[in-house]
Amino acid sequence: MASATCSIISRSGYVHTRMSAGFKPAPFGTTISVVVNNCLKGINLKHSVTYSPRILGIVMKVLVVMPQRLFNYLDRK
Repeated sequence: MASATCSIISRSGYVHTRMSAGFKPAPFGTTISVVVNNCLKGINLKHSVTYSPRILGIVMKVLVVMPQRLFNYLDRK
């Protein structure tokens, strides 16, 4: 009998929890339920990586294609 297994990488940003209650919220903050829902959608769609909130996926795609020189310039600011 074959078993179906899958692995998924969940890349979440700032998640509002009891542990992070005293911290200043970061941009694109999300909740645990949103992270779980995005993971379940990713598993159903057979994605290997999910981003929560989903806007982080767009941000990461932009960073990947950004020229190294521009990235280094922004890093110094």
